[in-house]
Amino acid sequence: MTEVQFSFNDTMRELFEYTDPTFPLVVWTGNFRNFINKSLAYHWHNEFEYCVVLSGIVGFTIEGHYVEAKQGEAIFVNANALHFATQVSQNNAKVYTVSFLPTIFANAEGNTIYRRFFLPVLQSPVKSFLITDSQKNSKDILKYLTKIFIEHSKQNYDYELKCIDYISNIWRSTLAYLQENKDTLSLQNIDQEDERKAKIILNYIHNHYNEDIKIDEIAKYAKASRSGCFRCFRQYTSKTPIEYLTEYRLSRAIHLMVQTDKSMTQIASECGFSDSSYFGKIFLRKYKMTPLQYKKWMRSEAIDNPFNQFAF
Repeated sequence: MTEVQFSFNDTMRELFEYTDPTFPLVVWTGNFRNFINKSLAYHWHNEFEYCVVLSGIVGFTIEGHYVEAKQGEAIFVNANALHFATQVSQNNAKVYTVSFLPTIFANAEGNTIYRRFFLPVLQSPVKSFLITDSQKNSKDILKYLTKIFIEHSKQNYDYELKCIDYISNIWRSTLAYLQENKDTLSLQNIDQEDERKAKIILNYIHNHYNEDIKIDEIAKYAKASRSGCFRCFRQYTSKTPIEYLTEYRLSRAIHLMVQTDKSMTQIASECGFSDSSYFGKIFLRKYKMTPLQYKKWMRSEAIDNPFNQFAF
């Protein structure tokens, strides 16, 4: 099984490439050692997603709510939820993820299957939950996720039929789990307008990070006040727009350091830093080493950069 290759549009909606568009299921593996900052950038997608931790500990921030999952546990991420993942353990974290659209069962949004069994979850204030083996329903989810992972590696002639069966069981157990734990699950009453603005701000930063961005420009683009801009973005990312902008610039700089032979002066300029001296100062504060030291370390580790797959 190959590791994930990422593709995003300019709003950071993840674009899954299905082998068969009529069978909207994606199973992928990820090794956090290969990710810049050992993290996956904030993004969202139309698919429901289950992420199983194979090793280490992964911290997830989903619509501003933080939760950690360790080896053998998993996270459910509701469709369209803005989320971020990072390795928090010393040992390397690896995951496998199963993502699918309701159209794998219901080919039209108005039909009975979609209306009765998927729409209520899409509209639910529950945007995520931790899956452990502590309850029967959650244990069943883990069991069938494992079955999909195994079947995906085999790719037998009846792969699609088995996956339909397994996903059906996963979704049935998910619905039962949501019902059983409705009084204790973290309810995130999402303000759709604030969520939309947070995604707009992400889009603006990703398209203008190499410019001299001012917070007033970001707020104007999102049609929000300065305070509203800070509030809605922090609500969904736990960061201010400026903090995220700086981290994003650093991640793009690392991409150029690893993938090109450009000078640090060129990289600093192309990533929106005023000069190479300031870039070096911010980089050292973040990574506890200079850009040149980091570049040497990254190349010695032969770490791949999945960000070159992003459609920024």
